[in-house]
This record gives sequence, C-alpha cells and structure tokens, in this order.
Amino acid sequence: MAAPDDRTGGATLARRLARRPAPSSWLFLAVAGLYELSPAARASWDQLAPSLPAAGPPAILLVASLFGLGFHHVRLAALCTLLAAVLWLADPPGATAATDPQAVLFMLALNLAWIGLWPTRARLAWRWLAGLLLIAVQAATAGLWAPAASSLVAGATERFGLGAADVWLPAGTLLGLLPWIARAVLAGAGLPLAVVWSCLCAEVVVRATGDPSSRQELYAWLAAAVLLLAVAEASYRLAYTDELTGLPGRRALADALAHARGDFALAIVDIDHFKSFNDRHGHDVGDQVLRRVAGELRTVSGSGAYRHGGEEFVLVFARAGPAEAEQALERLRRQISARRFTVRAADRPRRRPASLKPAAGQQQRKITVSIGLAGSRPGDRSALAVLERADQALYRAKRAGRNRLVVAGRRAAPTRRRATG
Repeated sequence: MAAPDDRTGGATLARRLARRPAPSSWLFLAVAGLYELSPAARASWDQLAPSLPAAGPPAILLVASLFGLGFHHVRLAALCTLLAAVLWLADPPGATAATDPQAVLFMLALNLAWIGLWPTRARLAWRWLAGLLLIAVQAATAGLWAPAASSLVAGATERFGLGAADVWLPAGTLLGLLPWIARAVLAGAGLPLAVVWSCLCAEVVVRATGDPSSRQELYAWLAAAVLLLAVAEASYRLAYTDELTGLPGRRALADALAHARGDFALAIVDIDHFKSFNDRHGHDVGDQVLRRVAGELRTVSGSGAYRHGGEEFVLVFARAGPAEAEQALERLRRQISARRFTVRAADRPRRRPASLKPAAGQQQRKITVSIGLAGSRPGDRSALAVLERADQALYRAKRAGRNRLVVAGRRAAPTRRRATG
C-alpha cells in the first residue's frame, strides 16, 4: 500500500505557532490585561458588575453546549456543560454560600482529564448523553450536599497522600488541559486555545470565592464569552472552510464573487490526471496531492485561493487584471511542475531522513496543473460570467495537452511533440 510523503505540503510547526491568534484569544488577553493592569478599567467593571445577572455565564455556556451538539462535537458540548456547572457552583444564583472551592476544582480537574478521552466529533449517542448527564449529576450533588462533597474530597486527598490542594489541584487541571494544549500547538490557535483560556478563567472564578471585588464576576463572564466566540469561529470555519485543504470553500467563493467589482481576474486551476492518480495510489495519497497543491496556491501573491470542488481550485485576483495575473499563474504552473511528489511504502520512517534521495521501491510522480484565466469586462453582469469564461479557457488548456495556462480570448499554444526517429 502506498502512502503520501508527509515531508511535503502542510505548514511547519513554526508556521503553525506563528499563525494569527483567533479573536477569542485576543478577547481573553485584552479583557484580562485591562482588568489586571488598569485601575480605571477595574473601577468601571466594579460599577457594572452588580447590574449583570449572575446566571448569565452558565446560561451562555449551555447555549454553546447546544451548538457543540449541533455540530456533533460531543467533547466541546461536555466541556461547556462542565464549565457551566463549575461557574454555577462557584457563585450559585440566590444562594447564601458557594460550594467548597476545593471540591469544585477537584470536579473540574477530574472531568477535564475524562473529557480529554472523548472523540473530537461524534454523533450524539446514549453513552455521550449519559456522560453529559453525569456531569450535571455531579454538579447537583456538589451543590445540594456541599458538606458531604467537601468531606469526600478531603478524605481522598488524605488517603492518597496528594498533599496540599494548592499544588495538586492546579496540576490536575493542567493535566486535563494537556490534550487541548497539544491541539492548540499542533493545529494553530483556535478553539483548543480558547478552551485553555476558559478553563483558566474558571479556576480564577473558583479561587476568587469570597473576594469582595468583582474579579469573580469578570472572569465568569470572560470564560463564557471566550468559549462562545470560539464556538462561533468553529461554526464559521465549518461552513466556509474546506476541511481537507484548509482553503475557503464554495460558500466563501460565492461571497467573494458577489463582492467582486471593477478590474479583476479569475483563474480555475485543475490538477491534471487526478482521477487516474487517485485510482492508482489510493485516496490517502490523492488527499495529500490536494493539500500539496493548495499549499502552492497560497503562495500566489495578490490573490485569494478557494477550493471549488474535486480537484479544481479558483484564484480570485480582486485588484489585478489578466496581465498581472498571468505572470503570477505562469510562475505557479512552473513551480508545481518542477517539484516531485514522492509516494513511499507504508513502512516509511515517521521522521524525515537526512538523505532526500528516494529509497528502493519509492516512486516519484510529477504533478502538473492546467489553468484557465479570464478578466472582467465592462459588459459583464456578474462575476459568474468571468468564471464561465475561465472555465472555458481551462477546457481549452486540457484539450491542448494540459500543463499549461490559457487566457480567455487567446488561442492556446499547440502541444509540442518530441521528434522521433
């Protein structure tokens, strides 16, 4: 069985770490930084906090949990339910006293580690529903029988020799967050990092129990807002981003075409002989080829790359005509054609070897693309007319022999054949 060469395509770890932080991360850093560093911001919040409903943050997190279930993200739904329970126990609406902070933090640490074993995405089944109910039962038990819960945690601490709660509880929380931290590092800042921020906020809320300031209220609202914003970002990516290549998908392309105005150009890029390549080497290798080409498309300056479907991509040059776009696309075509794609055996080493020479049994394949380019005209009623001309140019490029760029309205160069004899 063949497998793709994982040394090519995809962003390096350094590039992933350098990605622009998500809005949820900016929200956490901005709000927490202002409150901790600015006395004026702290005083303003202290005046606003009493007018806010205490049940607001848990309610927001329960709404985020429903969004998670809607997207078959049972782990996210469980985490939102857990944080809602933690915030409710730390500051129960209408109650005279909160649950013992040590018991609440124990529940947070224990369930974080457990939820980390759940699948990232799965359809709601009885076992996942039972998990959500178990979290709710824990919260109800800790709230209704707070002395018994505190005694249970204290007994477990003494029996297992865990030492001071100020040491092992933060360590347990960090251990439960390790899967989310790993995903934040490997996949870039996004939902996993927002989960980390929200859990840190929840721990601050619990530890601030009894604090006369409004610190507890601030971090409760911040935990809910950060996670809700992250869920909105995730739903946007699910609707507008192609999961395989990471490029914007057809819906994002439709929005870009609807806003295209003035002098612009569109190009359709199609991978040559992709079906035969996919049939011969398998869909896993075909997916790697798609990611490889998508990575090359991202390097085209002055354009936006979109996955149109199958092996087709669209490049939108919003502020350039066909002349400027043609130069960039010809460089792209040559760049893709000049590089080789190595198909290796299934027993390939996981780490990149020092020697880049293909070993015995490995195959090196050439990837080429055909490109159709069209520019806007004064009589065009919409960008779809430009896209149709680009599609016709792509068809002509394939008929002329593939691995070439054809501009709409210009005759395609004939295929060059090698002399024989």
